[in-house]
Amino acid sequence: MTVPTRRWMRAVTRRGAVAATLALAIVVAIVLASAADAARGKRSAPKRDPLKIPNSAIDLTVWDNISGWAEDSHSDALGAFLSSCRAILRSPNSMRAERPVQGALYDICGRAIAALPLDDAGARAFFEKNFRPVRIAPLGEREG
Repeated sequence: MTVPTRRWMRAVTRRGAVAATLALAIVVAIVLASAADAARGKRSAPKRDPLKIPNSAIDLTVWDNISGWAEDSHSDALGAFLSSCRAILRSPNSMRAERPVQGALYDICGRAIAALPLDDAGARAFFEKNFRPVRIAPLGEREG
């Protein structure tokens, strides 16, 4: 496992909402990838639903609704994402089959590497094309 850089940690601290939304967008991408596989008739082992969070409401949103998204350093976020991709891309097929999150991210990591190099605008476009932001809040509350 790679230890995050101090610069990245400060960025996450300053932009916790954006980072959290990006993480949740990854989960939504996983669900969408699983649904696409099912629509294509791929058979796979039963998978757990990664979006089942007890006592929570999950709503899809749009990137423009995320405070700070336009001003964020998307290239820094892509660098952090690519660090995670190293392990995901080296994982064996059997592990990806057992772990739906890892399996769904495998294809997205491949697309990220194929798109390199990306400037900040390119990184933003990559995230917006490959992920969907969601809002998670306790049941009955508007804010997450």
